[in-house]
Amino acid sequence: MTILGLIRKNLFRRKLRTGLLLVTIAVVFLLLSVLASFKFAFDVDSRAADTRLLTFNRISYSEKLPIAYAAQIAALPGVRDVGYSNLLLGFYRTRANPVAIYAIDPNVFLTQHAEDVLVGEKERAAFAADRAGVLVGSGVAQRYGLHVGDPLPLSLAGVVRSDGAPSWRFQVDGIYRGAGRIEPIALYIHDEYFDEARVLDRGTVDMIWVRTKPGVPPDQVANAIDARFRNALAETRTTTESEFARAFVAQFGNVAVIIAAIALAAAATVLLIVTNTVMISFRERIREIAVLKALGFTNGKLYRLIFGETLLLSALGGIAGVAAGALMISALGQSSNALFQRMTLGPVIPALAVLAIFLLGFLGGAFPATRIASVDPARVLARE
Repeated sequence: MTILGLIRKNLFRRKLRTGLLLVTIAVVFLLLSVLASFKFAFDVDSRAADTRLLTFNRISYSEKLPIAYAAQIAALPGVRDVGYSNLLLGFYRTRANPVAIYAIDPNVFLTQHAEDVLVGEKERAAFAADRAGVLVGSGVAQRYGLHVGDPLPLSLAGVVRSDGAPSWRFQVDGIYRGAGRIEPIALYIHDEYFDEARVLDRGTVDMIWVRTKPGVPPDQVANAIDARFRNALAETRTTTESEFARAFVAQFGNVAVIIAAIALAAAATVLLIVTNTVMISFRERIREIAVLKALGFTNGKLYRLIFGETLLLSALGGIAGVAAGALMISALGQSSNALFQRMTLGPVIPALAVLAIFLLGFLGGAFPATRIASVDPARVLARE
């Protein structure tokens, strides 16, 4: 019988206990995978996020700004270009198919976001020339089976058309991909077309996007923008995109600390459970261990036996948990929530899971392994 054979036999000697322990480990790894994916979904992954500025209404994100502000901002020193957007909630065919929609100035906005929104020149030109055109994220296109040239009927929540029509008809002019972890889950339409056709809030935008000239500090331009509209009817607040994302996340509390606390509690719990279970198994097999030592098994070989059991246990439970987490993350990605749609397993979470498997295996077997060294074969066998 080899060491591997002994590990397998010992581990599955108590099938019910081992099965329950595997389920416990799998559930913890499932929880950790989903929490890590949720945390990463909040992060802004863009090389331009620290230099691209966002200007919005000082009162609230939901309050509008006059679109005329864009031209005034463009005239300020240090400003390279200015774009704008309106964020809309749309539905494809039925309310069961929600999509996030940005009404934009296509030429400037897509230039500002060229590092994040990857689209072919031909498709970009077609979209820029077509007022009723739409750029579709590859994730949305895959989900709904959309292709370039397809008609795309949409209804927009809270938006009334001036002609009374219940829906908006667009044509898919291009399909874009996201860079890095930027998920292609949104649609882009022409703000000019959208603004002309709606009844309420004409001439207003949700956000104004600003790029600064090379060498100009973003904070300097941000302060100049807010000073320009101080005491105006709609005062502004300007931050970098990354600061805006952090402020938005802060509304929900310190997500990183909350997730870290939950993960730490779950990890500590499963470590105690594994250690306790291995100790119970050790006490049940103390006579066998004494026999093995009497037959010439060194402490080193017995250490490999204990650590092999805990590592195999951790690996089986961890792999099952991460696989279940991948299925859950994929299911959440099909929901209507834009944050859930950003969730992805990626390469980082499996790598962290491998590290956690080894840590759990070694730490879970450390205390039982130290007890092996104190086993005296003569004393144990004399008691039998």
